[in-house]
Amino acid sequence: MNYKFIQPVSMRVTKEQYERDLRQPLLKMGYEEALSDWTLHPILTTNLIGNDSYLSNIRDYRKSYNIS
Repeated sequence: MNYKFIQPVSMRVTKEQYERDLRQPLLKMGYEEALSDWTLHPILTTNLIGNDSYLSNIRDYRKSYNIS
């Protein structure tokens, strides 16, 4: 069974912090990664494009992030 956050979560993290502390627990919760350059996109979010299944890094804090 997958458990995910009820509310979207966004937080500023480094690539190293993500890989060391967050990656495995979040993948175990059932999130799918959709990651890009951490230098340009330092904010981790659990609500990419309004989809609660995706875990991504984005440039700005937003409820959802539309990639186009």
